[in-house]
Amino acid sequence: MANWKKKNGISMISLVITIIVLLILIGVTLRMGGLFIIDKAILASSKTTEALLQEEIELILADIDISYWVEAKDENKLDYSKRKLKEKLEELEHIENVQIAEDDNKNLNIVFSSKDKNYEFQILTNGEVNLRNPLKGNVKLGDYIEYPIEYTDVYSEEFYTASNGWRVIDDGVMEGTSGYVKIISTGIPAKWCCEGVNNRVEVNDLMNHFEDIELRISDGSDIKGSQFKNEKFADRITTLSLSELNHVHNVLYKTKRDLNDESKLEDKYGLFDLNNYYMFCYWLGTIKEETQTGLYFMTDEGIEYYDYEYSQARLGVRPVIYLKSELNGKLENNVWKIID
Repeated sequence: MANWKKKNGISMISLVITIIVLLILIGVTLRMGGLFIIDKAILASSKTTEALLQEEIELILADIDISYWVEAKDENKLDYSKRKLKEKLEELEHIENVQIAEDDNKNLNIVFSSKDKNYEFQILTNGEVNLRNPLKGNVKLGDYIEYPIEYTDVYSEEFYTASNGWRVIDDGVMEGTSGYVKIISTGIPAKWCCEGVNNRVEVNDLMNHFEDIELRISDGSDIKGSQFKNEKFADRITTLSLSELNHVHNVLYKTKRDLNDESKLEDKYGLFDLNNYYMFCYWLGTIKEETQTGLYFMTDEGIEYYDYEYSQARLGVRPVIYLKSELNGKLENNVWKIID
């Protein structure tokens, strides 16, 4: 019989079994490692590009928070963060054309391109990072939106283009996709004649039948209000009400005006168009309840009303456009571009 055991050694059978066990363990390890790599790939592919970019920005910010206390010395933290964030983003091969701007609330707006697509993120003062690409849900009050209607102001004769002629008039930053993005003309593109017969009818026309109202533009021509509605982008068109105007002012300037307040408005952002034009004014879609005979209108002196029971008046109007809720867009050079 053959001798299968060496002196002071292991049997050949034990050696073979050991090798087999090791091979099995190696195979299991490789399989588990491969599955781990596959799981990581699946996880990465399940994230959108936007989510991955946001994650990169958040990691950079976390690193900046630590490095600030080590190397910043006397530099202001916001200035340091802007500088380092730009440097670190530019170090990434897939990111180009980085621009960082600070807004009035000390938030940072970051615009850059990645793989031939533009992105914008906003960093709030609490460190939260938000994507600002979609038009619905992320535009803020006062933003300019490129709406394809151009016009000449009936008072100043200033020409407004699609890029600077329309601004967001929502109640602050919209959340989610519930509701419309509302925009208002930057200037005053037309005048409308109040007949003074039944002011409730007049207000109803301003708020619900604006498209049918006969208006007059800067060259003296008569048009219909429907000229300011682009069928592709707009669902509805009205004018501004007194309560809406005061509410917007409260959101924009953190004030607590009563919704029926008629006093002068603050307008450092130029949203209410309070320029001192000669005979400057525009209608608001609100009746003077105490008299039932006067409509409110806006001047550079504040909010006033006029009794039209025995007279007529042709004053300016500023159309308010309800954009279609399914629209998307992106921010370029501080103007929202609507994407078809």
